[in-house]
Amino acid sequence: MTIKQALDAAAVELKCSDSPRLDAEIMLAHVLKVERSYLFTHPELELSDDSLQCFQRYVARRAQSEPIAYLVGNKSFWDFELAVNSHVLVPRPETELLVETALELGAADEALRVADLGTG
Repeated sequence: MTIKQALDAAAVELKCSDSPRLDAEIMLAHVLKVERSYLFTHPELELSDDSLQCFQRYVARRAQSEPIAYLVGNKSFWDFELAVNSHVLVPRPETELLVETALELGAADEALRVADLGTG
């Protein structure tokens, strides 16, 4: 099966997701240990049996609503790449907005004091 075929099949299986194609691309890039752009430039590449099986396991787990971050083991948050698993909460986009708002409200000429509560 090619990259394109695998992504197309996964997008159909993940149709209940808000972003089925993006989910599939993130998982396949993780399995292949490549950037997402590689998938677009090599759609005809045949996947190895091991890679395909691993990808299909991820797709099945994602179809059961397991967060992408848990599957790939990380989540971007601002300039950070955070390691995540099922024992931690996945940072949400709303949290980034909260940080941006706090920074905007803080006085530019004084240091901010921030308490990081409940993040482990």
